[in-house]
Amino acid sequence: MICNAHLGDSKRCLGSLPASSQLLLLKVLDLEGCKGLEKRHLNNICKLFMLKYLSLRNTDVSVLPRQIHRLQQLETLDIRQTKIQAFPTDFAKLLMLKHLLAGHADFSPVKDTINSKESFSTPRMPHGIGAMRGNLEILSHVQVSGSGSESMLMDVGQLVKVRKLGVVLHGKKVASSFKHLLQAISKLHKCLRSLSIRIGHPVDETDPLTFRMDQENPFSPPEFLQSLYIGGLTGVGLPPWITELHQFAKITLRDTSLKDHAIRLLGKLGGLRCLRLRQMSYGEMKITFGKEEFPSLKFLAIECSDITNIIFESGTAPRLEKLAWAFKSMQFISGIGNLPRLKELELSGSCNPDPVKQAVAAHLNHPVFKHNA
Repeated sequence: MICNAHLGDSKRCLGSLPASSQLLLLKVLDLEGCKGLEKRHLNNICKLFMLKYLSLRNTDVSVLPRQIHRLQQLETLDIRQTKIQAFPTDFAKLLMLKHLLAGHADFSPVKDTINSKESFSTPRMPHGIGAMRGNLEILSHVQVSGSGSESMLMDVGQLVKVRKLGVVLHGKKVASSFKHLLQAISKLHKCLRSLSIRIGHPVDETDPLTFRMDQENPFSPPEFLQSLYIGGLTGVGLPPWITELHQFAKITLRDTSLKDHAIRLLGKLGGLRCLRLRQMSYGEMKITFGKEEFPSLKFLAIECSDITNIIFESGTAPRLEKLAWAFKSMQFISGIGNLPRLKELELSGSCNPDPVKQAVAAHLNHPVFKHNA
């Protein structure tokens, strides 16, 4: 029997443990958004030995109970949008765990731009996580920083069933940690489908990051990778092995300050269907989508204050269906008529929409136009 708990009086129910024998059989407990959970409630959750799914998402929980390792049937733990910063010592004893979801994002506006400053925090990687290699499929996100970073990332390389991996690198030795992360990714080249890499600390310019590996540590690209998020790798560019990913379909970039040649590289990816250029991802005012580039692209989102001009050349992005562009200042967007399958165009920002309206009205596919001033 599987019981679901989406209860307004969930705290009262948890407070009744262990008196209620029915609650002891609970397998799914979703407490998303529940405020006011206390230590005694969390300790009582650790008595639900049949529990397979536990969500504390968007609660005010800041510390996981030490006894959480007693939930030996637990398969999913969701602690996203909480302020939990560490896992208990025995956390890696949860050998049945398949999905570990963590990370807290805050956004604050930057004056006179459309950009927002992102603050992203997540718990430090659990000690001994390599022991969870038998079942763990999603590990997103965990922080790697300080002493022990190398051994943590060596453990990641043992997680041979991980399909989705999200890592945040912090600390003064980010370049070294980044190198070890790439080595771990290389060991997971047969299983990874989704990868997120965030740099949460200013990089030491005397020890720059690079996607290139030396001959002593040859790199095997994650050949089945479908989705990639890169944030904070300013000046590093795109991984050169991205062109070897034949199932690659989605990329999101933020704080990367890419140049035109990176767009040319992305344009060569025959399977790319979704491209998101978020804040500070591109460092030039004009972005051009060239002839015969982006053959499979269906969704394009641009949220970058530096970009004021967009050009779609004839023959580019023949399958593009939706274009969303958020800007502080727009000079022009040209070539809308070169996008034969366009269904929706959305502009967000102050501009004169009349030229765009005229281009949309003349479009043979009659796309929907939205302008959010």
